[in-house]
Amino acid sequence: MGAVVAVLCLAVQAWAPEPVVELRRHLFDAYQRLVPPLAADVPVAVVAVDEGSLKAHGQWPWPRTVLAALIDAVAADGAAAIGIDILMPEPDRFSPAAVLERDGAALPEAARRALAALPSHDERLAAALARAPVVVGIAGVPDGGSASPPGPLPPVLVKGSDPAALLPVYGHVLRSVRVVDRAASGHGLLSVARDGDGTVRRLPLVAMAEGRPALGLAAEMVRVATGVAAAELVVAPHGIAALRVGPLTLPVDGDGSLAVRYAAQSPGPVVTAAAVLAGQVPTGTFAGRLVLVGVTGLGLVERPRTPMGEMNGVEIHARMIATLLGGEPPRRPSWAGLAEAAAMLALALALIGLMPRVAPRRFVVLVVGAVAPLPPLGPAAFAGRGWQIAVASPAIGAAVVFVTMLATVLAEAQRQKQALVRALEREHLEAAFLAGELEAERRAAADRMQFIDMVSHEYRTPLAVLRANLNVVEMRTADPELGTPIARMRRAVERLVEIVDVGLVRAKADGAGMPAAPVPLPLHDCLSKAVRLAQGHHPRRRIAVDVAEGDLRLMADPPLLSTALLNLLDNALKYSGDGTAVTVSVTATATALRIAVADQGIGIAAADRERVFEKFYRAPQAAGTPGTGMGLGIARRIVELHGGTLALDSEAGRGTTVTVTLPRLTGEGES
Repeated sequence: MGAVVAVLCLAVQAWAPEPVVELRRHLFDAYQRLVPPLAADVPVAVVAVDEGSLKAHGQWPWPRTVLAALIDAVAADGAAAIGIDILMPEPDRFSPAAVLERDGAALPEAARRALAALPSHDERLAAALARAPVVVGIAGVPDGGSASPPGPLPPVLVKGSDPAALLPVYGHVLRSVRVVDRAASGHGLLSVARDGDGTVRRLPLVAMAEGRPALGLAAEMVRVATGVAAAELVVAPHGIAALRVGPLTLPVDGDGSLAVRYAAQSPGPVVTAAAVLAGQVPTGTFAGRLVLVGVTGLGLVERPRTPMGEMNGVEIHARMIATLLGGEPPRRPSWAGLAEAAAMLALALALIGLMPRVAPRRFVVLVVGAVAPLPPLGPAAFAGRGWQIAVASPAIGAAVVFVTMLATVLAEAQRQKQALVRALEREHLEAAFLAGELEAERRAAADRMQFIDMVSHEYRTPLAVLRANLNVVEMRTADPELGTPIARMRRAVERLVEIVDVGLVRAKADGAGMPAAPVPLPLHDCLSKAVRLAQGHHPRRRIAVDVAEGDLRLMADPPLLSTALLNLLDNALKYSGDGTAVTVSVTATATALRIAVADQGIGIAAADRERVFEKFYRAPQAAGTPGTGMGLGIARRIVELHGGTLALDSEAGRGTTVTVTLPRLTGEGES
């Protein structure tokens, strides 16, 4: 996901839609406010028709004789060029001819003749313009707007291809009255270029007007000040390459405009028109300077928005002159977009590579450390070279990638959390279900034990009565013919008792409720009982017993241990042939007693050695021998209840050896 977002950010950086361009503009405006231009002695000055001047000389527009006096005063102080940021398309309403036309009927004849003999105010202003290096302003008018008849334009020599396709085009021009317009030494465009948000960030240095190249006010004032007859415009296929005015090569962008290097303070002295007319300006204030004359009185003119806030047009043109003559103008290098994209890509790849491998806190520190150096780079490059580099682009791109990856990680963590919650819920349900099953199993085990106790009482008692009465009958009868059937009946009853005992013990073992009441006892007691009973069940088989000497005592439950040993002996005898012997050997170590029961019977195949301990399982070779398939399982369960082990070693056709190992009782009753 981070890589996809990084690619999208790079695509937006390359495409540069209007919102991105607008963001850059505001960033570059911030550079202008943060980094004021270095103080330099730029030869520019402003004469402002401000509120105080209007109070001293009346409302605007003034009689042009006043403007003529103002021009004469500035020129007399040695101005290199004077730029008039004022349009005067209508004749002066205070001229003698205008007064005669408006008020002549009410005047005496002598007054009318005197007024008729006077020159017009426009002529007097034209005479003042002709005496000084003055540039009058002209305004470019799009097609369809009101315009003046064609007039003179500054001569511009074009080198290269036609610049019309590269420059702003004004089909018509609005000029001052003809007599004033033609008296000036130069004509400069007052038009400004507004961006989409209405902010004036750049001015045209050259544009097409009335089908010819025309210079902006600042560039034309430089031409007039240097005294060259014509400017030289060098046109390359990709745009305007150069604008030369005499010995100077003015900075210009490919579209003929130039960004203004704004400053909060005026780059040169600002003098009020009232002070100039009153002779209150120190001599030499305007000497060698390009002096702009314009109206700044509040409410008289529009104040366009600039990166430094609202500003009068004459102040904007003054800062353009300072930009042309005073240092590096704001410019966006051709490689800036590529550098910003490379920085964005580097940061994005670093984020994508580091985020899965670095702890969250350290990762945040690394991100801050990587992004923190970027903000100062933009103002530093702007201060040194005037470069407009959008350092916010890689920072914003990295932030978008970071937020996206963080959101993805958080979403995945939330998904895993929900999965864990669901898993825990399932486990709780399963645990609750299992608890219910365990409780049911406990109840079933209790019922099973109750049933076992009932069977033990209800079946054993009749069998005991039968066995006792058969013994009495056998002792009292003297008839040899009855002795054999009675003996058979007694053995059958004993076998039935064995079957019941085995079944009860197995049922108790399966129910995990087999009672065990171990007491200290000699192994010989249980072993001899089991041998005696087993031998009685199988009179035609022989049991050989070899018991080690010594105190062979252990902690055991006598009935249970006897049952286990009897089961082992019974199995060994059942599966042995007539005339063969079953051997029982008892050995002892310091901590254990080992009882080995070995036969020479049919043996057990390897595949059946573990299964013979399963409930009711009988090996195929034992199918012809009576049995329940529970004896070995009961024996192992009883041995394990006593803390011992039961091991089986057998091979088909060669007999079986079962070894029981039990803890030995030593010392003072410890085992």
